[in-house]
Order: sequence, then C-alpha cells, then structure tokens
Amino acid sequence: MVTDPMVQWRSTGLISSQPLFQGKAYRVDIPNWGIPRNATAGDIVRFEQTYLGNDLGTSEALIKELDDYGYSDVVWVAKAKEDAAYYLSEGMTEDDISEINLGEGSRIVAEDGQDGFLVLRGSAKRKAK
Repeated sequence: MVTDPMVQWRSTGLISSQPLFQGKAYRVDIPNWGIPRNATAGDIVRFEQTYLGNDLGTSEALIKELDDYGYSDVVWVAKAKEDAAYYLSEGMTEDDISEINLGEGSRIVAEDGQDGFLVLRGSAKRKAK
C-alpha cells in the first residue's frame, strides 16, 4: 500500500465511536506478510504503521482496544470493485477481487488514503482476558 500524505481520517475514539462500514465490500486476497496466528487486530495496525510506513491515523487508544480482537477480525476492503483493483499484485486480475460479507455492525478502524478501509467485522468478539 502507498501512504497518501493527505489522509484526512483520524480516529479519536474507541471502537464504539468509529463509523459503521455500510454497503458492499470488495477485497483482494493477498498474503498476510507472515503475521503470526496469535497476532491481534492491534498488531495489524502496528505492522502497517511501523513496518510498511503507512500513516493510518489510528489513535493509540483504539489500537489498544483492537488488541482485544484477533487479527482475523479485521480485514482490508474497498467499497467499489474498481477501488479494490488498486491492490492487485503483479500477475493478478480482476477475477482475484471478491465481494465479502463483513456482517452487520462492522466498524471502520483505519483508512489508507487509497480508498481502502480496515474494518472490524461485525461478528468480531472480544477475546477473553
């Protein structure tokens, strides 16, 4: 992903105050970059910001709350198939873009400035502590 220096979105609150994702969601299934199975949703944001250099505008408070969810509870999506095409890797085609169901109550927890949204699935459940 390429960071857009003009990212306007900034999270200032916790998950419950993040905007709902509404409408269809499209995704390109790309590798998980070696993220371990025990990673949290917060680890996904940290990875994006620290290792990939993407300024997602996600507050530390929100990242800490995302640590209560598994990494598979968040997913990068686009709202239009055409926007998802931006994320196709070499050798992929539009056939590699799929529409996915995020579930009711899904919340946007980050944006990448390229029409991509990191969404906490509506079906996500907090991990027991």
